[in-house]
Amino acid sequence: MSHFCSPFIWPTEQILLTLQKLELNVPAVVYDRPRPVIELPNLSELRYYGYVSPQTTWLPSLRTPCLQYLEIMHHWKSVHPVHGQINRYWPGELRKSISGPEFSTSKNNSVKDFPEDIEDVDPLLPIVHQSFVLRELRLYLGDPVRRDNIGFDLTTFPVLKRLHCSIFYLTRIDAPQLEELYLMWSTSNEIKCFAGYPRNERAQRVLNQLKVLDLYSHATLDFHEVRCEEISVEQWIPHLTSLCIIILPKVWRCVDRFIDVLSRDPHICPALTTIMSPTYPTSWVSLCHCLEIRNHLSMRDPSVQAIHTLCFPVAVHRNISGPLQDALSGEFAAPFVPIPLQPWTLPELQPQIFGSTAQLLSKWEHI
Repeated sequence: MSHFCSPFIWPTEQILLTLQKLELNVPAVVYDRPRPVIELPNLSELRYYGYVSPQTTWLPSLRTPCLQYLEIMHHWKSVHPVHGQINRYWPGELRKSISGPEFSTSKNNSVKDFPEDIEDVDPLLPIVHQSFVLRELRLYLGDPVRRDNIGFDLTTFPVLKRLHCSIFYLTRIDAPQLEELYLMWSTSNEIKCFAGYPRNERAQRVLNQLKVLDLYSHATLDFHEVRCEEISVEQWIPHLTSLCIIILPKVWRCVDRFIDVLSRDPHICPALTTIMSPTYPTSWVSLCHCLEIRNHLSMRDPSVQAIHTLCFPVAVHRNISGPLQDALSGEFAAPFVPIPLQPWTLPELQPQIFGSTAQLLSKWEHI
């Protein structure tokens, strides 16, 4: 595997022909004339962390006919938009642009002399649109409405199994074998796109095949605009007929919305066995009741799977985990018991004494 943190230094032709894995960390915004095509015939894995546009050096020139894993992470800030620990080559808060004279000096450091016959830049970024053997694709390209962003036409990836991208790019991807979808938040403009996606027949076929769905669980206030109207998961649920694992975010009350829909119709998502979330539901009683209905239905109807796994940030108290475990096991749950000396942990059971959940949590934050 080769690893580079400069847009100017490239290996010899002999290495390029045998290269199998490549990681590019570009700490600067570099604009240059279009480069000739560089084919990496044996490359199977490519990771690019840098500024992405049709005018940036090198990336639009690569052709990778055997690529199986592609990760392109574009962000103006120095820290990776999803995995914060990937910042080792990006000093400072913002990437710096490199001027023409500086680039002219820097490019002389290249160990390979490229011919002068230069092709036009393809705004569709062929490294994405022509990689038809991809099995995993991770795209974070920032705000899709930016004028300097790349183009993206409808593309079919026939063997793609795992996809990380925003809803904007998902609408332009056809992946008939997709099994895992991880949605990445970009801007509030995605709200309408998210709500309308399941109306398309091609999109419905994709959703019907999914086994794992992660809805924006990575979203944080540092890198993602989440202060907007709430996202509703109701439109997606009827099409998730093969879904086994759902991961719900800490924003937009998605956990509570999903539990409410599942309680009203326990037949939805018939293959679902695992619910994960980085935040707790508002009501443990509602969750427990939902599990009881679903898991008792699974005993009578073999086409419906029982939900047997819940994953939350930290293990809950045994007074809560006990009844939940009963419900997960197909038993009728015992009543919840307030934790001694901590009655505010179950305010939903004592509304006449402690008031609403929101008021109680607000009071607890000041203790």
